[in-house]
Amino acid sequence: MLIALMVRNPSHRDIDAWFIKAGREFQEIRDDDKYYIHGIWLVLAQLLAGKLDEADSVLEILLARAAETDKLVHQCQCQLLQSLLQILRGNSTAAINTMGKCLNIAETQSTQYLLPLIYACRIVVSLFHNDMDEAGDWLEKIAHAPDRSRRLIRMLNSYLSSWLALIMNERVKSLHDQRQALNYALELGMPFFEVLSRTAYAHLLFLCEDTRTGTAQLRRVHSIARDVRNPLLEFMTLLVYGDMAMQGGKITSGTNALRYALGLARKHAYYHLLWWHPKNLADVCATALQYDIEIDFVRDLIKRTNLQPSIAPLEIAEWPWPLQISTMGGLNIIVDDHEISHTGKSQARPLQLLKVLIALGGKGIRAQQVAQILWPH
Repeated sequence: MLIALMVRNPSHRDIDAWFIKAGREFQEIRDDDKYYIHGIWLVLAQLLAGKLDEADSVLEILLARAAETDKLVHQCQCQLLQSLLQILRGNSTAAINTMGKCLNIAETQSTQYLLPLIYACRIVVSLFHNDMDEAGDWLEKIAHAPDRSRRLIRMLNSYLSSWLALIMNERVKSLHDQRQALNYALELGMPFFEVLSRTAYAHLLFLCEDTRTGTAQLRRVHSIARDVRNPLLEFMTLLVYGDMAMQGGKITSGTNALRYALGLARKHAYYHLLWWHPKNLADVCATALQYDIEIDFVRDLIKRTNLQPSIAPLEIAEWPWPLQISTMGGLNIIVDDHEISHTGKSQARPLQLLKVLIALGGKGIRAQQVAQILWPH
């Protein structure tokens, strides 16, 4: 009942009560097969609801129990959900390792129906890290995967193809593929995927300068996200709205949206965003720091995901540069937020060299110039 409500009617007034009931029943199950089936569906429902902490707790129990048995099918299912959770937490390295284990099982056991979903998760990681060649290779695997004709797989394929086209600056193709993804999502009748696709579609409309239609789409999608009481979806839609509002010169509404969106992200530890181009996300983070919005969380997000904006934000003091050198009022060197002591004799000459390079402008410096300054005699 819970998964049916989450998939088809997540705005149902009794959804919270069903979550409580499902959690209680999960703890009382003694039969192994029923235990895994119930637990896996419970985790899926929690992920769809944006309840990452709750999903993490149940998954930890399932994975520990699965490791004690030879039920590889259950292990594969749990690992797929774990990789999705790791992606949303921004832990790409762990997600890749988990997907590798899951893929090994799926290719050799009777779980090939999971292959397109594993490929989709792998594409998400590749796209977020701007690895377009790798994403293209995994998309090709989806095109030839078992059950590729299922509406959900077709929706994910179109959605991810649109994301890849966006990063490659092919906006017309991206818009076409995302419109296709939205049609599949509507056919599925699943609000979660409708919100994902509508948010991306609205963003593309703004990029194509169709502000009126883009605004209408965002209003529709935010209404759905708010009604289903899903903080993950609300975070995603508000971040897009805040970015578009700022670019349109609506500073007050833009900063309010970013403040609320990033507040949700901090509260629920959302460190990965579907759909975004990494440089665009970095620019949004730079804007947030400029307006003192969730500074600690935004700095952590930048460091975790190694975001690099299109233009270096040299004027933003809060940007978490891995290396910072200040020469005003003395030489200060900060590495990963920790000031480096440079009082030892062994460091004297390297520091003198650094000071010379900075004083000479840092570019086009001849070795002879440096030698004459450091060793004048």
